[in-house]
Amino acid sequence: MTACFERVYGRSYVARFFYDPEAIRMRMADGRLVPVVAVSSGGEVAGHMALTQSHRGARTAEAGNTAVDPRFRGHGLAARLGAALIEECRGRGFVGFHHYPTTAHPIMQKLAVQGGGVETGVMLDYIPAGTDYRELEVAADGRLAVVVVYQPILAAPARTVFVPGRYQQALRGIYERAGLERVFGTGTTANEEVTAAISYDVARRLRRIEVLVPGTGLDRTLEETMAAAPAEVTHADLPLGHAATPAAIDTLLRYGFVYCCVLPELRADGDVLRMQRLPHPLARGTGPELVHSHARELHALALRDSGREP
Repeated sequence: MTACFERVYGRSYVARFFYDPEAIRMRMADGRLVPVVAVSSGGEVAGHMALTQSHRGARTAEAGNTAVDPRFRGHGLAARLGAALIEECRGRGFVGFHHYPTTAHPIMQKLAVQGGGVETGVMLDYIPAGTDYRELEVAADGRLAVVVVYQPILAAPARTVFVPGRYQQALRGIYERAGLERVFGTGTTANEEVTAAISYDVARRLRRIEVLVPGTGLDRTLEETMAAAPAEVTHADLPLGHAATPAAIDTLLRYGFVYCCVLPELRADGDVLRMQRLPHPLARGTGPELVHSHARELHALALRDSGREP
């Protein structure tokens, strides 16, 4: 497997454990990594995708770590790996999975939608600069965006979600395309203290703020967190099942966050809305290469949030 990643990415792949066979085995043994691989007639790993579960009890998994050896491209291998991944999800009882096709080239974006995936947003500057897409004509001078796609597989629970008015039309469209039954509730002001988990991905220079309870004191949490360490991108995840989430989103907007994506059933308590903050303003006409109109419309939400009407 390590040889496949080296042939695809050189030594630039951000998840460094894919270059360590023992680290891969440990993750497979404890269930953190569920790989699906294609093996050539000569016994080489020709392609790879994998599932990970970010949150215990979640009804969805995250799919990714896609690598197709340049020698075996052009034969529909990525599509077949994706089909196998769907069956793996089905067998494990997941209602769907999230995946993140890169905007470095259009192939994965097209495959994600052709397979029934629903675009839910765009994560800007997610892939670090210097990631090497071998055999592809990709400019790697700066960071790259990914499209966020939800792949529905089984029926998901009906839920009530609390969404600010500025996003309701977009999320209604996403939920309808994904076949998810959602009722939009009326948000309230926070009546308890904020609870959040903070982490920092050194390789990606990505700060994560996972808001568990969107309560009072979010301003203080944001100020302390963003002053602690520099980051190329900051993500803030909020529970859409909590009535105080719309008020928390208003706070995040004041601190320069913009729309990123919705992640159905990402946590045990249901859907998550992800906001993103970059250290530079979004500029019209210089965004990522997006293949489909739905992705472009969702990227336009981020532009509007930043005060730059597309």
